[in-house]
Amino acid sequence: MKMKKQLIIIFLLCLSVKGISQIPFDGSDSYATPPIGFGQSEFENPLINSINREPYGATSISFPTETEALQVKRSSSSRYQSLNGTWKFKFITDWDNLPSDFMKAETNDDSWDNIPVPSTWEMKGYGDQVYCGQGYEFRPVNPPFVPRKDNHIALYRKTFEVPASWEGQNVLIHFAGVRGAFYLYVNGKKVGYNEDGGTLPAVFDMTPFLKKGKNQLAVQVLRWSDGSYLEDQDHWRFHGITRDVYIESRPDVFIQDFAVITDLDRDYKDAKLRIRPVISSKKTVDVSDWMLEARLYTKEGTPALGVNMSMPVKTITTEKYQQNFSLAKYLETNVKAPLLWSSETPNLYIIVLTLKDHKGNVVESRSSRIGFRKVEFKNKHELCVNGKREYIYGVNRHDHDAWEGKTVPYERMVQDVTLMKRFGFNSVRTSHYPADPAFYDLCDEYGIYVMDEANVETCGADAELSNNECWLFAQMERVAGMVKRDKNHPSIIFWSLGNESGVGANNAARASWVKDYDPTRLVHFEAYMHNGGSRQYGYGIDFMKTNRPAVNPPEPPAVDVVSTMYPSVEGIIKLATQEGETRPVLMCEYAHAKGNALGNHQEYWNAVKKYPRLIGGYIWDWVDQSVIRKDSVTGKEYFSSLNGTNGLVFADRNIKPAINECKKIYQHIRFDYSNGELTIRNEYNYLPLSAFRFSWKLMAGGELIKKGELTDIEAFPGTSARVKIDTGYPDSGQKGEVILEINAYLKKDVIWAPKGFEIAWEQFTLQEGKVNPPVEENTGNGGKLTVQRKANEIGIYNDRINIVFNKKTGLIQSWIVGGKEFLEKGPQINLWRAPTHNDGGYRPKTENEISRQWVEAGLDSLQHKLKSFKLVEEKNGTVSVATTFVAQKTGNKSYVEYTTKYIVDPSGKVQIDTDLKPFGNIISFPRIGYTMTVKSGNDTFSWYGYGPYDTYNDRHSGARLGRFSGTVDEQFTHHAYPQENGNKYRCSWVSLTDNEGIGLVAEGMPFIESSAMHYSLENLSEAIDESQLKRTDNVTWNIDYKTYPIGNRSCGPPPLEQYVLFAEPVSFSFSIYPVLNKKVFQ
Repeated sequence: MKMKKQLIIIFLLCLSVKGISQIPFDGSDSYATPPIGFGQSEFENPLINSINREPYGATSISFPTETEALQVKRSSSSRYQSLNGTWKFKFITDWDNLPSDFMKAETNDDSWDNIPVPSTWEMKGYGDQVYCGQGYEFRPVNPPFVPRKDNHIALYRKTFEVPASWEGQNVLIHFAGVRGAFYLYVNGKKVGYNEDGGTLPAVFDMTPFLKKGKNQLAVQVLRWSDGSYLEDQDHWRFHGITRDVYIESRPDVFIQDFAVITDLDRDYKDAKLRIRPVISSKKTVDVSDWMLEARLYTKEGTPALGVNMSMPVKTITTEKYQQNFSLAKYLETNVKAPLLWSSETPNLYIIVLTLKDHKGNVVESRSSRIGFRKVEFKNKHELCVNGKREYIYGVNRHDHDAWEGKTVPYERMVQDVTLMKRFGFNSVRTSHYPADPAFYDLCDEYGIYVMDEANVETCGADAELSNNECWLFAQMERVAGMVKRDKNHPSIIFWSLGNESGVGANNAARASWVKDYDPTRLVHFEAYMHNGGSRQYGYGIDFMKTNRPAVNPPEPPAVDVVSTMYPSVEGIIKLATQEGETRPVLMCEYAHAKGNALGNHQEYWNAVKKYPRLIGGYIWDWVDQSVIRKDSVTGKEYFSSLNGTNGLVFADRNIKPAINECKKIYQHIRFDYSNGELTIRNEYNYLPLSAFRFSWKLMAGGELIKKGELTDIEAFPGTSARVKIDTGYPDSGQKGEVILEINAYLKKDVIWAPKGFEIAWEQFTLQEGKVNPPVEENTGNGGKLTVQRKANEIGIYNDRINIVFNKKTGLIQSWIVGGKEFLEKGPQINLWRAPTHNDGGYRPKTENEISRQWVEAGLDSLQHKLKSFKLVEEKNGTVSVATTFVAQKTGNKSYVEYTTKYIVDPSGKVQIDTDLKPFGNIISFPRIGYTMTVKSGNDTFSWYGYGPYDTYNDRHSGARLGRFSGTVDEQFTHHAYPQENGNKYRCSWVSLTDNEGIGLVAEGMPFIESSAMHYSLENLSEAIDESQLKRTDNVTWNIDYKTYPIGNRSCGPPPLEQYVLFAEPVSFSFSIYPVLNKKVFQ
């Protein structure tokens, strides 16, 4: 009774409390929450989140028998019926037009539209598709009130019948997720209300409202409510019944909830299995002599480990503290040597709870897949699962599908977890709300650690709501509902209180609740304001540029980790070495993967492995939040480009080149080679090296000269194996660069990859040397060069070369190769690239200082003015053409002077020497090199360097050195927002040829970078989406001395200084010559 009085007092205090406003973003916004008044609508009252909704509980369904419960899957229960499918739908844009009788059974809805459920109404053509990443999408901001204008209402209706076999049972309806506040009506009667942003289940008991035969459901969904103030995430603001709807029958006495705890002993071998059940009833029933039984099964359904527990139901129902971790009554037993669950070995069991009456009849069974594991921090900062240290190779994931919005098909979820495993990820953060329950099932099955995040983000209101106790209930229920729903998933190792909601007492209260309810997991919250991201606490500093050097004031003690967003490498090192702090440091968001991204990822992980308090991080983010668009002229589909294209994979789950960097850096097998001996270190925690097949190959200049298998490789986790490799080969001095490559493959199929899938690799350079292109040596030198002078042209030719210079432009205007014209235009100095998102973009505007200073310096529209042109026939038989240019944007004070000297050799080779000097306010260059336009038909692009995908000076750890070849189109990455792509780093040579192998080769002195595409640089720069790209038959071929790094600046620090292409005087050389022998490049 005393506790009830305390709760009433707290409730009354909230009714009278007035929140204190902090810093409004503009004069029309108010952050103060006024006193809650009598009769205030549910959808504008933060003290009311639901009416008549059933309590949250672990995901399960009622089964009539234990045998049926072994199937676990809810759709396998005879007490389940799906209501997914076609519903009637009416979209209301004006509240005055809301029909008063929409909920009545007799209402004629024949004229209404049809809509699939689940779905998001915006993706079905209703209302505007709004992406919002800068605060709330409505004005004014005036919590808890929301506007009526544009606050659309959607009405849904569905007729259903309850199966006759459910007679005498209670019938519940489950809404797995409704984005928006909603009211539920059954047969014209109001049943309940709920608001939680569509990420937790809303379950209602419909039994009193049902009738025999056909029943009429009606649902009214509001776009905005007071709950919208807690849902200010950076994503698409989609609405509707977005997850499954189904009905369930349940007996009068039922298992309302159960929590499974697997407590391992100090040796992490044996376990104590503890189950905390909650049993409820809808009627007064004498449960004397009723029993609750629990049995453990293998995932295949056979009894496991002799686990067979029971407890009198009366013991459970009379315990006042049954939902308390420490004081509840548990079914518990010791379990000898269960197979442990981890990301490497996701061993699962099935627990079945069966409720029996006094006669031993089964009243209800419920089941769940579980895993035995223990999560903890050892030595205060080492993340350990089952006593073994783990790093977070993580990624953030939004619910998103390009065609369905927030309704993510199950097949997409399978794609997600499969790709995550294949590319080395072991953890996912459900940013920034709980995912569909099916996603956690997949993480349990595939082996992915989960940071489960509550649907709380108040970025647009800063910290006001986190410091206002009127909002505590709403914030608390969202995290509590998540914990209660998901607590039995072994994959979940972190609970996250939400995202970017400021520092406040409400957060500390929520953390305390979580730790008391479930002390078996770790609590996370990115204290946005403490880390420098707020005007109040960050002193207006751009924390991404200044590297977030320290936490000031200290991170709140309520959380178990120091969490940071988008730090620099230097920044995380400073956090990891901060005095007075012992907790681990986690990057909950970093390496912003927008467009062509993920520069200097290797350096982040060098730091993580070096500094003990660093435990890893979650890349932002997994999938592009593009939505499908259709070109009005061609009808071709393409992806939207201006918002949310931050993924490592495209919206259709095709991968981007950058993800290969992750796979290589995260691999758990390491190699070292010295003096003929290979050391293979096993960095797995559970898997022996005998689970993998190993091979090796030796390549000289990209040509395979020797290979072999490594047999009987055995090393337990944390140990190494050593093996001798005979890498001797003849004519070693003639082979140039010699590379030894080691490969590790799966020996057997696993759920996420087939046998033979490459799991790890490494390359070692055994011999350095010049790598020549694979063309036959030309015999003779082609004879003496002839110089032919015309008014504006100079031709130079012999049997090996036929080239023409234009004296007015100073450029090569013609190059005949194999009897055909090779050039359309060029080559000419090029200092521009189509800016990446990390550069700052270009159209419709530049977003940061990198591309902005390029544009301000005029690098996007340089005019090249020829100052001198001089031809010399040298005594050694060569002919040199020297040109001097000034490149400057009209009216700009900054400019570049450069000289280009072409040395034409009788062999057909043209050496190009360049001296370049910048003047004025030019800080850096996008690239320094030459570009040319090549005639159509020259579509085979080959090179020796890093490949086979895009590589840059700060992103090539995941690429191999070797010889590669493909079509020009295959080199192009179709980012949703067109930008620089396709670069090949550290190339000894590059060629562009026709299908007979005739064309030109460029050789570095010693190295060049290169790219080729069927798009002009101007078009690539100006286009803002795929529909604006205009493919040409001609080829744009870039041959570069150096290019600007990729970095992470789209939302993060600038590129590392050692990679930046600063605007300084530079000299470089490379050569070009024709391939005339018709040898096709391999």
